[in-house]
Amino acid sequence: MIRNYIKTAWRNIKKHASFSLINAGGLTLGIASCLLLLLYVSYHLNFDHQFKNLNNIYLVENNQPGDGKIYTFAATPKQAAFSIKEEIPGVVQTARVISYNAGGLLTYNNNSFKKAGLFADPAYVSIFSYHFIEGSAASALTRPNSIVITKDLAKTLFGSDNAIGKTVTRNNKSPLLVTGVIDNLPANASFQFEFIIPWTLFEAENTWTKDVGWGSNYGRTFVQLKD
Repeated sequence: MIRNYIKTAWRNIKKHASFSLINAGGLTLGIASCLLLLLYVSYHLNFDHQFKNLNNIYLVENNQPGDGKIYTFAATPKQAAFSIKEEIPGVVQTARVISYNAGGLLTYNNNSFKKAGLFADPAYVSIFSYHFIEGSAASALTRPNSIVITKDLAKTLFGSDNAIGKTVTRNNKSPLLVTGVIDNLPANASFQFEFIIPWTLFEAENTWTKDVGWGSNYGRTFVQLKD
């Protein structure tokens, strides 16, 4: 019986070829559009979902009055992270971050590559639970001349060699010791970078930061709370 149904359907398709082609094309286009829409929605709904503590991670925002309005932005004073951890109950850890999107020139064995990175406190890599292929989150950024790099950057700089313990030069002046290699970041991660260097290095290179007070907002502050 099924064979008869197939034969009948095939005869109708051949008899009305143009109409059948239009129907098949419409069905194909509809399915393809639906799949693309599902992929798009899934991509955005899963933003940053690779982080284990996502529901307990908060970005501190700053409300400041001006011209009769309240302006809200993510930049905060450098003192905010320490004060929040010391004075507010329920805080697990805090970290300060500055994007280095202009990039830094990383050199190894006379080969130089311009890459985007971050300055961050040591707690940053554990707050966001980056997966370490080499090294560990607990110690990766504790040294002032350390650098954590992505898997792709490690391959670019060192090929198939182990990256840990190797020294790269940043901007032709700062030697940095590779203390960690993390997995490449997915495209739907809010922060995109290829290396992380310590916050203390930012302060050492920008001496004006040592004397600034609560009125100077130039970094982001992340807070991880208890459940």
